[in-house]
Amino acid sequence: MDLLSPMLSESPAHVERKLEDSGWCAQQKLDGVRLMIHCDEGKIIPVNRNGQVTDLPAPLVEPFSMFTSGEFVFDGEYVDGKLWLFDMPVAAHAVAPYNQYEHRLSLLEEFHARWDPGDNVKLVPTAHTENDKLAYFALLHERHAEGMILKHLEGKYLAGKRSSGCLKLKFWESCEVIVIEVGREGKENAVMVMIDPDKGPVEVGTVSAIGKGDITVGMVLEVKYLYAVEPKNGGSPSLYQPSILRVRTDKDMSECTVDQIKYTDKTVVPMEEAGLRGK
Repeated sequence: MDLLSPMLSESPAHVERKLEDSGWCAQQKLDGVRLMIHCDEGKIIPVNRNGQVTDLPAPLVEPFSMFTSGEFVFDGEYVDGKLWLFDMPVAAHAVAPYNQYEHRLSLLEEFHARWDPGDNVKLVPTAHTENDKLAYFALLHERHAEGMILKHLEGKYLAGKRSSGCLKLKFWESCEVIVIEVGREGKENAVMVMIDPDKGPVEVGTVSAIGKGDITVGMVLEVKYLYAVEPKNGGSPSLYQPSILRVRTDKDMSECTVDQIKYTDKTVVPMEEAGLRGK
């Protein structure tokens, strides 16, 4: 069996316009481990995001051991002990990568219902109508999820490639930080801190200063970030993929507190919470 590598998404500008387009469906962008599972005549081969063979997590051994004949390929994200499936590019003679996503998703939903793999293998909720996509978008943003994935219903599965039929819509947050150092390790960057009421200034990461003008120690910056990780074992919070928006001359250092941070919720959000019917 020829192993397929996972198809990757693109991040174009104005992707949110696709929410109003009936040719696209929407799913939550999950922050786990990409896992593509190939099943061929009883042999199970899991591969990672880079298409490299990896280990099959223990909770998935039993459900995928059911495949003793035929060729199947499942694509999903492994999050907190569960595999959330969003594609099935190969299923015996019924599905192939050249089939449209609408067909692949429909058969995946039907197959999953008959398969009944238990609580460790689930389907990512999918919103189809404009109203459902907008409502789910609002719910995910409210819950501080990382973002959405928008998929064109006619899109083919382009193994190992970035596809214009699979788009990322990221949710960015912003906060104010204080610059305490510039040029760390000889790079054009700024080291950021925020004020913790119990600990005082705590470092929350570095941000690129390339093309941002004269950034100096003591400045208050407004930065946007993709997601934030809560402190562990007495450590500090971390801002991931930060970017400088502007210098805030109207903000005092005392206002740069850690309670500004909106920590990313990595759990899968059921569509039912928005009054929608999720699968």
